[in-house]
Amino acid sequence: QENRRDDRCYAPREEAAYLKVLGIRPPVTKRKLRVAYRERAKALHPDVAGDSRVADMQRLNEAYNYFIARVK
Repeated sequence: QENRRDDRCYAPREEAAYLKVLGIRPPVTKRKLRVAYRERAKALHPDVAGDSRVADMQRLNEAYNYFIARVK
């Protein structure tokens, strides 16, 4: 039961961080998510931004995968 409480506490904070990474505001739609991801991915891709932005690109992918699993 304690784990459930922790999940509820941390999920909104994590979601807010992911929204910031993607540069979007709620409500999250598939179209909004796809457009934001593509714009950010073009700027952060290692071929464009260099190897110093690899961690940022990974965080962007993590945020995208988080929302795409929840938005149908």
